[in-house]
Amino acid sequence: MFGKHFSSLTSAYYHDQLSTFHSRRVAEHLIGCRSCRDIFEEVKFGARLAAHLPVIEAPDSLWRGIENALDVDCAPALIRKRGRPPSIFFQPRFAFTSLALIVLVAGFAAFFMLRRPGQIAVRQPDANSSTCSVRRPS
Repeated sequence: MFGKHFSSLTSAYYHDQLSTFHSRRVAEHLIGCRSCRDIFEEVKFGARLAAHLPVIEAPDSLWRGIENALDVDCAPALIRKRGRPPSIFFQPRFAFTSLALIVLVAGFAAFFMLRRPGQIAVRQPDANSSTCSVRRPS
């Protein structure tokens, strides 16, 4: 959890959000590390300034806009959280597979339908013998 410095934990340390063990380690580190102590002083200063800011309620029109934006942005996430899988028809893998299958079927259909009749070999029985000979239709 701890690297060389504890600067990322200074806010949690100031607001007493760390466990006793981690709080003690941060305190010991702050005693010996000037750069982390400077960062901690900035956090303390910012927290004290924030404590003096007045609390002002946002206008209702602003809240409606925020709620509408959240409803639109969170709708797909809510559907996934409810356990409904997203539709297979809107997934890229399905679209590419369908397109490849359509092209393949159309290619085979064109190949067999557009072949010239002269390329087909026809077996016809010989009049004089019991064997068949291969002739091309004319």
